[in-house]
Amino acid sequence: MPFFLKRRVDPNDVKVLFTPIHYVAFRGMTDRKCSSVDFIDTPAVAKNQEILQESMFQAINAGRMAWWTLRIGDDGRVKTEKSL
Repeated sequence: MPFFLKRRVDPNDVKVLFTPIHYVAFRGMTDRKCSSVDFIDTPAVAKNQEILQESMFQAINAGRMAWWTLRIGDDGRVKTEKSL
């Protein structure tokens, strides 16, 4: 918790992923107005983790992200919509 509080991140805005990164902070989520999305991880301990972290960093900085909405019908079929 001290890590998040020291950086003014509400711990309630943080979700645990574990892999490929440890945390995602949706800043402002508890106030129902997300102002940013922060990816938080520990330093790489292996070369393959370092390569993955660097590739994620590059993708984020280049804006190569997408938002997808999944709609699950009563029949169980999943319809995928690319949004935003």
